[in-house]
Amino acid sequence: MEAIRRMHPPYRLGPRLITASSLRTCSLSISRNRACIVPSSFRPLLPHNALSVRYAHSEPKLKADPITELGKTFGETQPRFPVRGDEIEVLSEPEQFYKALLGLIKRAKRRLVISSLYIGTEQDELLAAIRTALNTSPSLKVTFLLDHNRCTREPWPTKSTASILYPLVRDFPGRAEAWFYRSPKLSGVMEWLVPRRFDEGWGTWHAKIYGGDEEVIISGANLSKDYFSTRQDRYFYFRNSLHLTTYLSNLLRLYTGYSYLLTPTTFTAASASTSTLKSSSSSSSSPSSALTASASTEPQPYALYWPHTTVDPRDFHAHAFATLSAFQASWSRKTRDWEGKRVDADTSVWPVLQAGVLGIKEEERAMSAVWKAVDKFKEEGRALVDLTSGYFSLYDMYKKAVIESKADVRIIAAAPKSNGFFGSKGISGLIPEGYTLLERDFEREVSRRGRSWTVTPSQTDSSSSSLVTTTKSIPDEKSEKPTGTSGLTGSHLGSSPGTGHGVELTEWQRDGWTYHSKGLSS
Repeated sequence: MEAIRRMHPPYRLGPRLITASSLRTCSLSISRNRACIVPSSFRPLLPHNALSVRYAHSEPKLKADPITELGKTFGETQPRFPVRGDEIEVLSEPEQFYKALLGLIKRAKRRLVISSLYIGTEQDELLAAIRTALNTSPSLKVTFLLDHNRCTREPWPTKSTASILYPLVRDFPGRAEAWFYRSPKLSGVMEWLVPRRFDEGWGTWHAKIYGGDEEVIISGANLSKDYFSTRQDRYFYFRNSLHLTTYLSNLLRLYTGYSYLLTPTTFTAASASTSTLKSSSSSSSSPSSALTASASTEPQPYALYWPHTTVDPRDFHAHAFATLSAFQASWSRKTRDWEGKRVDADTSVWPVLQAGVLGIKEEERAMSAVWKAVDKFKEEGRALVDLTSGYFSLYDMYKKAVIESKADVRIIAAAPKSNGFFGSKGISGLIPEGYTLLERDFEREVSRRGRSWTVTPSQTDSSSSSLVTTTKSIPDEKSEKPTGTSGLTGSHLGSSPGTGHGVELTEWQRDGWTYHSKGLSS
């Protein structure tokens, strides 16, 4: 995580932590004596965090290697994909991510899957690249899977993600599909009372998966201008990974069975029969309407249609749980049959699903296994755990793991000015201050449990205070000179950041940037 502190590649970041409303996948990866959890990223009811684990080995070697044991634990329940480590590239800058994404789109000949929270309405170049790919490759099929509430927030004729995708769906019928997932948690009277801007708090589709024929980018970044320019995130680029890309593509296809399809209004008017869906944007619409359309007197050429006649759009929890569980079990059996067939592989990837609202909690079990491995390493040497998130709101299970673990833990969170909600209008503008309060509460609990950060004996302890305000500049990439106020700033437990024992909390800040990174690696 030193690279995160200095904004320099390479660095490893991974999955988001969870709440009951989040929908996401992540991948557990082990390469020789290193372990990594790579996410596709999803947004929870309360924003989440991520972990990076680094182990300092000591002699003699452990009788039972915790990394090997960890791999065996994952292999009991999760699909396993062997890959070569040199075919995984960790991108470090938003511009690199955008360039890689455009290249992936250009090379796609058979399939292209785009999964994100939303697509920015200003993304003309991105959509033009997809259109060019469809025109160039007659066999190419493009599938979008996005969040229903976020992508239809603006009523027609105002631009929205749904409206900018409609021309592709219209011009390439059968080859370009746009699906919009809506969490079933928000229903009943609350569906009518909760304002549109806050309905995402009941759950969103937040997977960031961008896949082509045999390559895939797993990220935390959405597809809008700031994510391509000044919002620091993490991006894992898997090349020559046919089976992993196919698995993720099939997973997204499975979720379209619980999503709304973007179609021309003429099609939905002719096809609609019965449904229990309330219009997402019009308060005057009947709950029995089969379409979702924006409130406007102008004709709207598209609508979101629920085509699944045997699935209730407000009550598919049990159905989805059974389907996802069977999907994972099937791929787990299939990948076990591939054991040893790829002799050049030195890294294993285990995809893990987390969808608390649907009862899928694989990530929680995986994280529990990781912390057990950390404590086993601590028995023989120093175990260092790095945790980072743009939003500091630890899930209770992980908060307990941090405080009760014997390992040293360093945490990086976004400073208020680097929080994506900083300067927002209305109540959302208070969110950064809310995270600061959570940090203070966490610090008090850490201190109460005797886990406050203390410097190592070889260093000078400049202060005995349990809360010290520090600033650490980040070198400019070209000059390697400090960049003023950009860097790690704010509160941390103990003294000199990055050295010592216990639990340390530090804030990230870079002028003009926001921080969105989350992940777990070792």
